Amino acid sequence: MKSTCGPELHVETLYINESGAKIKMCTYRTNLYADGQRDSIPRVKEYHLNPTDSVKIQGEGLYQWTDSVFVIFNEEKIWKNYRDSVNLTPSIYNGNEYQIIYPIPENKYHVIWIFRFTPEHIKAATDLKE
Repeated sequence: MKSTCGPELHVETLYINESGAKIKMCTYRTNLYADGQRDSIPRVKEYHLNPTDSVKIQGEGLYQWTDSVFVIFNEEKIWKNYRDSVNLTPSIYNGNEYQIIYPIPENKYHVIWIFRFTPEHIKAATDLKE
């Protein structure tokens, strides 16, 4: 029997550290309750990037399996990204902040999303001790 479904989409996400800081990315599962309270359970994954490092993740990035991504710069500043903050700028969830490339131009089913951490992200972060 012939399948009527097209080829499966193959997505990779590349995070590049151009911020000049050491980065720790932590993902959390977060439930948002009607009263606005958040309930986080233990860290799901953690990634470390030195300045000029990059990390490639199979699939649609850190948020594919989790809700919240906290990015810590030099163990001093934290930039919190919640699933419901997609429209904030900058945001790790906002597709407008990704560069999208097709490594094999004739294959539109293989996509790499590229997200760059820059000094602007450090400016958006708050002191870790707050």
